[in-house]
Amino acid sequence: MLPYVVQKIEENPDEQLLWKAIDEIAKVKIHAKYDEVKNMAVFPDFPDVKPGEDVYVYWCKEGHKQTPQKFQELYSEWRNLGDRRKENQRKSKFVQIHNLGLAAIPVIMEKVREGDKELLLLVSELTGGKVYPNVTIDQCFAWWQQNKEDWLIPFPNKRPIANAGQEMIVNSGATVQLDGSASTDADKDILSYQWRQIAGPEVKLSDKKSTQPSFIAPKVDKETVLVFELVVNDGSPIKEVHPSCQSGQSEPDTVTITIKPKK
Repeated sequence: MLPYVVQKIEENPDEQLLWKAIDEIAKVKIHAKYDEVKNMAVFPDFPDVKPGEDVYVYWCKEGHKQTPQKFQELYSEWRNLGDRRKENQRKSKFVQIHNLGLAAIPVIMEKVREGDKELLLLVSELTGGKVYPNVTIDQCFAWWQQNKEDWLIPFPNKRPIANAGQEMIVNSGATVQLDGSASTDADKDILSYQWRQIAGPEVKLSDKKSTQPSFIAPKVDKETVLVFELVVNDGSPIKEVHPSCQSGQSEPDTVTITIKPKK
């Protein structure tokens, strides 16, 4: 829905209801007028906004990229306000985190996964009660793993490209390092990696989610081929919901590793 609303705002910049629609969908609190930009409670700086440019359109296309960094800043400040005498400041900082909206959900959930129970209330509020505030951390994260595709906001996105690296010929018993570091994303988003073996005698990768996992080449009696597949993800929804919002998950790329027996 959000990409279509933004498209309509570009066509009808004076339509106030469309601004409210973005607030409602994304649950983000930003101002729409250029002269109010410097007074925004959450995003104090939109350095690329030009006079007359609609802040909502800018936020949806570029400004939301500040969300992970801004969350980390606010979260650190909020956590450091542990003194009871600073309770009002702490509440104010929590509201600012809340006002980052649904774009912050992925980074909020990472903190929940690490054990921050206080953020369960925030998850509950941002999801409209889909998650109860009294759930356990495990229950909350299990819900997220099952439903996150429905809660990732579809911003304009170019599909990332996986690159599983160069083919190799190695000797049995050698340590082999796969290399997905040449994978790219046109939007400069941070990529996550997922490797899996699709052919050959099974080997154990050091870390299937690493950029450069390694394994020990198995003992073989004859030349043997192993094939590995890499998929990268830029954190955007996997579904393509609008022409400007391509899938956050790449097409798979493969690499072949040929194992030669020791002589």
